Amino acid sequence: MATMISCLLIQDFAAAVERINDPSLQKEPLLIVTSSKRPKVLAMSELPRRLLIKPGMTMRQSQIICPIARVVTANEGAYQRAFEVLLQQLLHFTDRLQPEYQPTSAAVYLATDTERQQLLDFVTERLGIGPTLGVSEKLFTARVAAAFAMFGGPTKVVESGHEAEFLAKYPVDTLPLTKDMRRRLPLLGIRTIGQLAALPHIAFWEQFGKKQLWIHELAQGIDHRTIQTYVPPVILSRKHTFDDSINDYQVIQYVLQQMVSWLIEQLAGREAGEITLLLQLENKARIELHTKPHLPVKDSPFLMRQLEAQLYKQAVTDQIVEVEVQLSHIQQPKPRQLSLFGENASVTRLEDHLPSMQYRHPNTYFQRAILIEAGPYAPPEEQFELERVGA
Repeated sequence: MATMISCLLIQDFAAAVERINDPSLQKEPLLIVTSSKRPKVLAMSELPRRLLIKPGMTMRQSQIICPIARVVTANEGAYQRAFEVLLQQLLHFTDRLQPEYQPTSAAVYLATDTERQQLLDFVTERLGIGPTLGVSEKLFTARVAAAFAMFGGPTKVVESGHEAEFLAKYPVDTLPLTKDMRRRLPLLGIRTIGQLAALPHIAFWEQFGKKQLWIHELAQGIDHRTIQTYVPPVILSRKHTFDDSINDYQVIQYVLQQMVSWLIEQLAGREAGEITLLLQLENKARIELHTKPHLPVKDSPFLMRQLEAQLYKQAVTDQIVEVEVQLSHIQQPKPRQLSLFGENASVTRLEDHLPSMQYRHPNTYFQRAILIEAGPYAPPEEQFELERVGA
């Protein structure tokens, strides 16, 4: 007997994370917008969603529809980190799981149909919102069951062999259609999954091509995809809890220096692509600062500069009780393009010639150019330093 797949769907995921990080937002409807000059909606809480506010709307449009909503600038790094933490916690149930992240809703497919209520209770306790659960032998059917389970209870089970019958009544755009298919199917009078499934295989092929046949199979309840073993990403983390809450940047800077030394030692020659600085405040709020530097993190001075830049950009108005630094996207160093300044083993080094050159040029000294890590817009003259060679 095939293993049943459980799809755990968490609506309004980004809003739940915002409320965890700032408890004062618990009872307020939220609009989460981008930080661009013309902010657009990235995600929202339940009330704006029920008022048909959609991602991509301008902030002004959404405020007209829901004027009482609190506007919050999106922190996508915080949402993704929270999702990764949740995935690691779900490994206690099974190691075969598949993530599907969106700020509006996060889904996790698990290769298990046992402990259903425990799964729901587990996520509710950690995020403060009740997820829904769809169970089926087929991955897509489980996802649809989870999406529509909210209308009849938190769990919807589709028995084996009844996938096509279950899917038939739902709108055709529930399928992962291409832009061209979304335009053409209504023109052909096809508005439900059942109508699409009823098309002859050859007719669908002629209309939309061989590459889209898998969508026709999904409509018929056929889904050959399986769930693989989930390998969590490597994350290095260092945390420090203060005995008494503080707001002294010099003390925090000293603590960060100690943490940086430990983290670089743990990197052991590898490189990190993302830095996260977490500040736990006395008022129970949490500040998460994420950055993806233009160069990989591999040494202490560079990491310290990035953390200081994050810290001083953030106006902290309350006392800090805990600070944590995380390094993620860790990998082995990638091959670099050969540098014009690289050393060729067959070439004699400058130091070997210095004695004779200094004898011939007694009033002259020599310098070598050393490349330094500068910003992406630094002019050429700020991308190197001169170091005196010899006596």
